[in-house]
Amino acid sequence: MFAGLRRLYGRIIINPNKPLPAPVPNPIIWVYNRFFHKLYERKRLQHIENAVILARKNYSAQIERIRGKVSRNEKVRVLFIVNELAKWKASSLYFTLMRHPLFDPLIGLGCPLDVIGSLPSLTDANIKNMRMWFEVRGYKCVNLYDALKDRILPIEQYKPDVVFYPEVWYNFAAHAPDSISRFALTCYIPYFVPNYVDVFLDCQQDMHRLYWRHFVLNEELAKLYDDATCNRVMAGKFVGLGHTMFDEIKSSIEGTLPVEGRKCIIYAPHWTFNHPNNPSRLHYSTFSEFGNEILQYAQNHREFHWVFKPHPGLYDKIVQSGLMSKSDVDDYYKAWSDIGSVALMAGYAELFAKSYAMITDCGSFLSEYGSTGRPIIHLISPKNDRIPPPVIKRVYDTYYQVRNLMELRAMFKMVLEEGLDPNKEVRFSAIKEAGFCGQDAAKNILDYLLNNLQKF
Repeated sequence: MFAGLRRLYGRIIINPNKPLPAPVPNPIIWVYNRFFHKLYERKRLQHIENAVILARKNYSAQIERIRGKVSRNEKVRVLFIVNELAKWKASSLYFTLMRHPLFDPLIGLGCPLDVIGSLPSLTDANIKNMRMWFEVRGYKCVNLYDALKDRILPIEQYKPDVVFYPEVWYNFAAHAPDSISRFALTCYIPYFVPNYVDVFLDCQQDMHRLYWRHFVLNEELAKLYDDATCNRVMAGKFVGLGHTMFDEIKSSIEGTLPVEGRKCIIYAPHWTFNHPNNPSRLHYSTFSEFGNEILQYAQNHREFHWVFKPHPGLYDKIVQSGLMSKSDVDDYYKAWSDIGSVALMAGYAELFAKSYAMITDCGSFLSEYGSTGRPIIHLISPKNDRIPPPVIKRVYDTYYQVRNLMELRAMFKMVLEEGLDPNKEVRFSAIKEAGFCGQDAAKNILDYLLNNLQKF
């Protein structure tokens, strides 16, 4: 029996970032499923532990190698992985590195995501559009994915010394941090600004353990993550230096003239709306409750300039769940473009700077747009029971909170129509305390890299 189990254990093929699906509830195969799942999970955890130990060893070797390059005045190449334009939020760091004589930054386009494999949006045309967007703005780009052949392109061919990831949903051997650790240091700046602090999503997934460094908003958050992991192999991984998206927003506001004419109002719904066919750990979205009501209000109030900025995943989630048919979703998006515009791309810091207020239930935007100091009408789902850390909660408590249609209409009348903002002063004070502005994350990360990669 034990010999048979050992043979079964040896034959299990590990997909290191994707646990086996739940056992099939069939009494005939229940025992087999139970044993197999336990064996699979044990082997998966062993695989990750071995990968973490090897990656740490590799990173020590890479630091010494890069320090040698620096001592010879050779350029340190830094590659930023970008899969979706809407999630590109490290422009301040890219250009800070580009201006420094020691670094050679590069954008790597098109790394498929583990959760769904090759994204439908990751087409050849989409990659070309992303490349055009970056190149006209002065970025240097390379491709990491051949969409025509559905083929992953190896990162090592570009000889990076440091690789930045924007999310943790990678599993392909060529692009996973444990593979990259053989020739580069790996860093993580999340595309979102963590606010409710879900430690499972923010720092406890397998991929988090494999990165060399994970840059977070502040030292308080770094300590919280460090305490949540309680693992010696994670020690020193979390570094609180600010978020690069705040740099871009601050820069855009400082370079933008006061807005005249019609007030620009942004409606930004999340994808985690309440629906039986749309399961999620998060319950931020109120789209199923308020989506049509807000569109109707916008159609009746064209004295404002409206911008619909949905989460990139909202369209597909609406269709997949059956909340609306594809043609109805197309009509809904078109209705917004008829009265204003639909913003689906990156570079929205400038949009934030030119706007007057935001209506949103998106987790990250509560912090990102909050850094502008402008009013936020915060749509709160009845299913969302998450409470942010105290310093962030003090900011959110200054937003204009909405839980039902009566409150929605009252806030629209006060904030949008009457232009009142009674929480303005206390909001500015809370934003400053939370570190939503003024940190200069790009400079902090540059200094951190220099301190680690230079010989003294």
